[in-house]
Amino acid sequence: MISDRISMMNFKRVLEKGYQYIGDRKDFRISKKPYKDLFVTADTAQYTFYQYAYGADKIIAAYGNITVIQKRRDENHLILCPYRNKVIRYHIYLNEKTFPGIIQGSKILSCQLIPYMREVAENKYQKITRMVIITTKAQIFHNYPARKREIEGFSKSGDIVNFEESVVWDLPERQYPSQTKECETWERFYPGLPADCYEHHPQINTSEDFQDKYGNGGFSDHSVIVANGRKRIVPRFYLYSRDLAANPFHYIGTGEKDYKMSLMATYRSNVHCGVRTCIFASTDGGRNWYCKYEFTDAGEYEFAQGDVEDWGKNFGNPVIDPELKEIDWTTVRIFKRNLVVPSYDNKEPDKLFRWTDCGEVKKIADGKQLLIEFKNQHLLKTGNIIAFSSTLPTDDDCWIMNNQISETSSGNNLFFKVEVLDDKQIVLYEFVANPAINIPCRHIHHVNKIKDGWIWGTGEIYPNGWIMYMQMKEADTFAIKHAWEEFKIVRLNSAEESIQRTMGVILKDDSRGTIIYASDHDTLKRREIETAAGRDLHISRNSTGIFKGCLSDIDNRNKFQTVYEAGEPCFYFQSLDNMLIFSGQRGEIAISFDDGTSWLKERIAEPLIRYYGNCGQIYYFDQAVLVRK
Repeated sequence: MISDRISMMNFKRVLEKGYQYIGDRKDFRISKKPYKDLFVTADTAQYTFYQYAYGADKIIAAYGNITVIQKRRDENHLILCPYRNKVIRYHIYLNEKTFPGIIQGSKILSCQLIPYMREVAENKYQKITRMVIITTKAQIFHNYPARKREIEGFSKSGDIVNFEESVVWDLPERQYPSQTKECETWERFYPGLPADCYEHHPQINTSEDFQDKYGNGGFSDHSVIVANGRKRIVPRFYLYSRDLAANPFHYIGTGEKDYKMSLMATYRSNVHCGVRTCIFASTDGGRNWYCKYEFTDAGEYEFAQGDVEDWGKNFGNPVIDPELKEIDWTTVRIFKRNLVVPSYDNKEPDKLFRWTDCGEVKKIADGKQLLIEFKNQHLLKTGNIIAFSSTLPTDDDCWIMNNQISETSSGNNLFFKVEVLDDKQIVLYEFVANPAINIPCRHIHHVNKIKDGWIWGTGEIYPNGWIMYMQMKEADTFAIKHAWEEFKIVRLNSAEESIQRTMGVILKDDSRGTIIYASDHDTLKRREIETAAGRDLHISRNSTGIFKGCLSDIDNRNKFQTVYEAGEPCFYFQSLDNMLIFSGQRGEIAISFDDGTSWLKERIAEPLIRYYGNCGQIYYFDQAVLVRK
């Protein structure tokens, strides 16, 4: 008994420091039911599908032999279960004591278990799995805090439940808003925003009341990355709102995690309020996140679903500045930005923008929001994106002006969104998307891990449906690659006829560059099929299903062959270990064990949207648990 207790205590000490425990760990076995409150919905020779009973606690993160349970009655109560141990469990509550600096009113949005290589001494690394919690107020926290400044150092006993706020770094062309004109180069004078827009989370390490609790020095208000082959200063990632609908760390459609690097992609409605739609990367288990790519906003919305009248109202904060009345507005011109997006005839456009002169300003009014009245009809629509340009050199210093715009440049990157009041009056809002590029989207549907990088796809259809490839060839454990370094990021498709609005894309390493994809759009135009001779009959099938083709044909979806005939739009498509898993909008499930040659079809009550990870042959999703046999 005493020796057993000592052995358990030693096990717990090792566990709390985060190191892999080798020795007495039991073999991984799968019982008939991998978790309580589950019931069988499909049982075959290859696998069993379980679903949660109503009101059950759920496993919301899994990796290796670690799981995290979220309590149904209190979603801010998590239970961390290392090695799926029934004795040693850690109860974690979302509060100020456990999560220093948490914003009042926060709730748990999601949880991840992220493996990474921790640098414990110079050029010495150990495998550790971090628990990362994202809140509804767009804060990120991680356990096993760094214990040194230049490297993370060895963890200490108890660090398994010691949480520190993570930091997110922005793109080099971005600037953090400042209330003062005399600001740093990585900042921009932008008055009139809500007070919390100028705050930094986590707290800047130069603040008078900063406390270095773990001895790692905290975080500055800027960092250094490599972009276009040179070092660049980047600010903290700017969030114009802490509202859930504007939370860029809300994601769906993920797959396998990797010790080398983890990615996270934005999925939000992006209709009723704006959101920055980005790809974030971390190589230190979610302590530092770097924005690697950000999409722009089209400003025109030919395709709209749901609340159609609200499309275009993805605004930032209202523009408020009483001092703008002092400008001679008769010298100011307003230009509407139009994107030059890639097309079949122009796949690499050398021009990014076209600018339309909207006319002269008659007057402005600044109450709760800047209102502009034109001398003429402006011909703008709600959601359009504009820039201000003055003909007077004395107005160059006015913060609202952007006098350097051109067909190839976004100037100083300051644009605004408009809401139309009538044919001569508009009001202004912040433009929150990426101003510097010509590739728009609504949100990111998926991130698929492939052998040497990641594929991600966006919604909705062209010109908002793009397939992007971020490459990382450095697969060797000792070929250290940091998230702040430069990566090759390329757009794979270009045309309106391309594959698009995907929910998963897999790129194989073969001579054809085989692509397997699934789409959530049902009415994309496809070529007609042959019908009986002598009939004036025209039939084309819908665009749901799983399709297979090659990279060279990506801009012509009609060259892709159907390998699974789905009756529903896709909500999830990933390669997990040697399985291809498809989930439809209403619970249609298809699984292939031979790269899509044959499929097994099932039906569950709810669709799979989020993948939480796996423990061996147990795969956890938001609505179901899959057990391989």
